[in-house]
Amino acid sequence: MKEKFIENGIEYVRSGDYYIPNLTVPDEEIYDIGKYGNLRKRFLKEPRHYIL
Repeated sequence: MKEKFIENGIEYVRSGDYYIPNLTVPDEEIYDIGKYGNLRKRFLKEPRHYIL
């Protein structure tokens, strides 16, 4: 059996009995998320205290 192969442009590596795609995360890039993205980001970072 092959240890590595490429299918549909994705490289697969054998790990035990399974073939796992060899994916990497691209380098961090700075994205402009706009006005509403920034508002959402600020909302998610603010602590919210709920009374149950």
